[in-house]
Amino acid sequence: MNYFSPKSAAERFANGRPFFHPVIIKRIEEFLSITEPLSSALDVGCGTGLSAIALKELAQNVIGVDASAEMIALAPKESGVGYFTAPAENLPFEENRFDIITLSQVFHWLDRDKFLTEAGRVLRPNGWLIVYDNYLRGRGVFFEPDLS
Repeated sequence: MNYFSPKSAAERFANGRPFFHPVIIKRIEEFLSITEPLSSALDVGCGTGLSAIALKELAQNVIGVDASAEMIALAPKESGVGYFTAPAENLPFEENRFDIITLSQVFHWLDRDKFLTEAGRVLRPNGWLIVYDNYLRGRGVFFEPDLS
């Protein structure tokens, strides 16, 4: 079952997902010492395209792939970014195509063994597989309303 297939889920996702991806992409760029744009990048589980758009900072050509056509339909159309609807465990790309593959908040949804086999197939030798997520760090504060 794909919880992100319904249009209403895709719309809620598009309206509520935090856009933290550029910060992560900058950290990836610094960590890997990327000084020239990579040729091609794949963003797996791209959802509504936020993570794919951010990846343009690292690569000339970016492809976002997601299992939900409804999510892809809401992705922004930008030059240098293309989208495909496909499961992460069965990527529709030739071998050794991508310099980097990113996954944002999606790895826990996948059949990891199948996905890692596919990632190894489409990733160029010495390419990078980057899995990242976000979470709330800190303390919640409970406020009682003033009912007087």
